[in-house]
Amino acid sequence: MTSVDSSRKVNRGPRAPGCPVRVDADGVWHIQDYATARQFLRHTDTRQAGLGIENALRIQDRMRLPVLYRDGPEHREHRRQTAKYFTPKRVESAYRELMHRLADEQCEILRRRGAADLSTLSFHLAVAVAAEVVGLTESRGDMAKRLDRFFRVPDPDARGLTAARQQAFNNFTLLSFFWRDVRPAIAARRRNRRDDLISHLIGEGCNKAEILGECVTFAAAGMVTTREFITVAAWHLLTDESLRS
Repeated sequence: MTSVDSSRKVNRGPRAPGCPVRVDADGVWHIQDYATARQFLRHTDTRQAGLGIENALRIQDRMRLPVLYRDGPEHREHRRQTAKYFTPKRVESAYRELMHRLADEQCEILRRRGAADLSTLSFHLAVAVAAEVVGLTESRGDMAKRLDRFFRVPDPDARGLTAARQQAFNNFTLLSFFWRDVRPAIAARRRNRRDDLISHLIGEGCNKAEILGECVTFAAAGMVTTREFITVAAWHLLTDESLRS
């Protein structure tokens, strides 16, 4: 087995000696080891940054922000209330069989075609599993395609008409996600509650906009990151015979 450093797939340059935290010339802080990163993320003074936090804060007086944008005790309480949907025991009892079936379906697509885009295969798997956890099970059409369009990274240098087009496209995709995926799920659970996140949010009195915000948050956390994890894991497995065996 090769060492961790020699098997890295992305070269971020040599690690700074000594302190596991460093700041670069642009003022960006870098944490270079797992233990420090874990300690930092668990610290009660940590605050969310990025992921559109500046836009979210503009509406915080009009609606409850998604858990991603809440900090401190409020954030921890929300995590405590919803943790039951993500425990290893829950995954084992409720979702393992589904994950095996979906993985077999995606592998069959690969065998039938002879070649396929792994990020596409893994995203369809991740979307289907996370949709069960969240409660997005009444969708009309291909939710994976809508979410894939929504989470595409925009051009950070776009200006003028190009930037306006990007924003209009994102707004249209978000609205489509609401009408085709979130709204039907909310309607079904208002008639008949289930043991999922959307039913929990309805029970807390959340309105449609607040539920949409949480669905986008959990789509990013449960679908996009899972696709990336599967792809990176396959990258290592397909290039490291000893690890694969």
